[in-house]
Amino acid sequence: MAGRVSGRAEHAAQGALRHVQLASYLVKARVLDHNPMRSISAPPSGAPRLRYLDVPDMKRLTNCQQEPFCAFSALLGGTEIDVSTALSLRKRDVDAPRREIRAAGSQTHSRDGVVRVVEWAWPYIKQRHAALRPNDLFCAAVDRWTAGDAHRAACIRAEIQDYQMGDQRHSYAVRADRAGTPAELIARQLGHANAVLVLKVYGRVMPSQQEREKWENSGPPARRGSCPNRRGILYSCLHASAKRHEPTTRK
Repeated sequence: MAGRVSGRAEHAAQGALRHVQLASYLVKARVLDHNPMRSISAPPSGAPRLRYLDVPDMKRLTNCQQEPFCAFSALLGGTEIDVSTALSLRKRDVDAPRREIRAAGSQTHSRDGVVRVVEWAWPYIKQRHAALRPNDLFCAAVDRWTAGDAHRAACIRAEIQDYQMGDQRHSYAVRADRAGTPAELIARQLGHANAVLVLKVYGRVMPSQQEREKWENSGPPARRGSCPNRRGILYSCLHASAKRHEPTTRK
């Protein structure tokens, strides 16, 4: 991991640590009467990164990669699971009849759950799934470094700029948000404990009034004294393509 940190970032971190340690030492030596580092406020954080693609470009990016990277790209873009979870996925974790995946996240308990694969990504995952034995890793020959290399090469071939492998989650979440899916469901699919981060990152692409009405009016009418099949409505909206989008800049 240390080898993957840029030299500039490493030097900046080491420099900041030396300043903190020096200030603490000077206070203990009574050269300073207080630690000046404590009065320095962190700079305001910028807007969260939000780069995403529409479905045709996501499929084009996936098709520019050879197996097993093709299936791995579809897995990231079609489920919202993070790279670490995708790398640990096995065939037995995929429920083909339900088109669902048990995502055993390792970072927090909220990352451990069941996610649904969107329609466009399922053919890639289904083909890979059929060729494996139950205990096989879904992408055994893939690690985060080779996957990153394949992703960057595919972006060049597809003429897609400034789109990182981690941005795949954004593409999924933006589609769901634009389709009117409630933030709580998006948060659950992303593996967040609540919807706070979802609203912070994706609030700027909230659906228009027309898109909200489409979500509210979807599904069969509820019978008197019963509740509508909300789960079916949400999944239907989750897979619907948004009419308005802001795709990543292309050449």
